[in-house]
Amino acid sequence: MMTQPAIIQHLASLEAEAGESFFIRTSRKIIPTERGKQLYSQLAPLIESLEETKMAFKSISLPSLRAIRIGSAHEFYLEKVIPLLPRLKTCTISTFGTADPLLELLKEDKVDIVITSKKHVTPGIEYVKLYDEQFVVVAPARLEVPETDSLKQREQWLAAQNWISYGLELPIIRRFWRGTAA
Repeated sequence: MMTQPAIIQHLASLEAEAGESFFIRTSRKIIPTERGKQLYSQLAPLIESLEETKMAFKSISLPSLRAIRIGSAHEFYLEKVIPLLPRLKTCTISTFGTADPLLELLKEDKVDIVITSKKHVTPGIEYVKLYDEQFVVVAPARLEVPETDSLKQREQWLAAQNWISYGLELPIIRRFWRGTAA
């Protein structure tokens, strides 16, 4: 981080103080003498140590941001997690997917936390309930839905309808249609 004239002046000053030449100067470059090479081999470790100490001192004085690795379904992350992130004052590394692959990443210590609707009984993994998820059936307004309190009649009516589901690969949706969603 010095200009060429400043470097030449410093080198000349160093040679004058030592009483010997450390470089052979040509019109295009400077070449270290044997004594210059010896001086370099003695000073290089000291300069590296000084740089490491300076960097360590800087990193201690800088505020550090922790990073948290989060695994979640994309939709849930967008709706529920992103609004909370500014309060955490941390960096996040996010992975999106379904429960099984995300839980595997958690077991492999590739994520710190997984937000999922599926619970695996696995030693070393703790679960905390965050939300009750609600599923709804969406239908055209003109569809005539029988008004009844009988679960059996509702089930029969639902089973007789043609339905479209956006993701049967998700176990929670299959459980919903089987009537076992929690």
